[in-house]
Amino acid sequence: MARRGENIYKRKDGRWEGRYIRGRKKNGRPAYGYVYGCKYGEVKAKLLPLRQLYAGKQDAEYFRGTFGEFARAWLAEASCSAAKPLKPSTLALYASLLRTRLLPAFGARPLSSLTPEDIRTHIRFLSETELSANSIRNVLGLLSRIMQAAAAGNAIPVNPCAGVAFPRKELVPVAALRLREQEKLERAAAKDKDGLAVQLALYAGLRIGEICALKWEDIDLEAGVIHVRRTLQRIAVEGGARKTALVFGAPKSIYSRRDVPMAEPLRRALASQDRTRGTGEHVIACKDGFAEPRTVRCRFAKLIKRAGLDPVRFHTLRHTFATRSIEKGTDITALSRLLGHASVKMTLDVYTDATPESMAAAVHRLDSLYGPEAVAGAG
Repeated sequence: MARRGENIYKRKDGRWEGRYIRGRKKNGRPAYGYVYGCKYGEVKAKLLPLRQLYAGKQDAEYFRGTFGEFARAWLAEASCSAAKPLKPSTLALYASLLRTRLLPAFGARPLSSLTPEDIRTHIRFLSETELSANSIRNVLGLLSRIMQAAAAGNAIPVNPCAGVAFPRKELVPVAALRLREQEKLERAAAKDKDGLAVQLALYAGLRIGEICALKWEDIDLEAGVIHVRRTLQRIAVEGGARKTALVFGAPKSIYSRRDVPMAEPLRRALASQDRTRGTGEHVIACKDGFAEPRTVRCRFAKLIKRAGLDPVRFHTLRHTFATRSIEKGTDITALSRLLGHASVKMTLDVYTDATPESMAAAVHRLDSLYGPEAVAGAG
């Protein structure tokens, strides 16, 4: 690795790496932090505020700065980590939660002064703002990550979030379309030039971002398989005139990178579109380019209205795919893999709401246990 002063090195992959001392380990040896960049000057500029922030820290018992100073430095470091890089959407979420939920409460406080009781007080405050339990868990999860990093770097003695009970996770029910509603929507989608996105969600269970990012090179009509390899998201952007930006990235998780077999109606629809698609590379197009999630949602709202249905979210279609699959006896493990979930438990918790039809069928299965005489006798 080539070196160019100030603990800045050129790596074998062509990037530059800068190193700074962020604290001391228990054995007294320095604990280093790292930043990365494509140019020497870029890394040098990133190192300057971090070295100022940790100036004298190697000789001090604990970090003497504020929570805000440490949290901002942690986020800056996490944004360019080579070991575990944050996805753009995750980085945007963390920046938003830090700015709106954590810095107003703890930003000016000395990092080492935060206590478990401070955390519990903040939980009560967030609960009074009518935030959902899941939103509060997101805030506290970020706070715990920051404080755990501080404890691991010997900036504070212990993580004050350890042992603090987080609100219990809420399972938010998402209703599926009823069979008649699905049939109406499918008929409308089959007649509409923009109906393919609906069919991809109903017959393959793809997320809207996965649908928008889908390219024709991902469609194997001969094998009857859709290769899910990327997603498209509109995420918040810190600073600048534009508040959001479209970003192509990896799927939601490693489990979301998957191969989904095509149902025959979907294969026919894709084959029909493939013959007339022209030169565009994206399956769902807009003005010879890709269609972003907002465009797909707008088209979907018009299609729902044309089908004579009440408004629903586009994500309801993915839930409908899962519900219909379970009603038809699909193995839950196979369904979990088709949906790109990290665990079977997640599939059971989120995507198996009972429809009125399935609940009625479950009750009527009991009819065979009791003859009409038994029912009459009970009266």
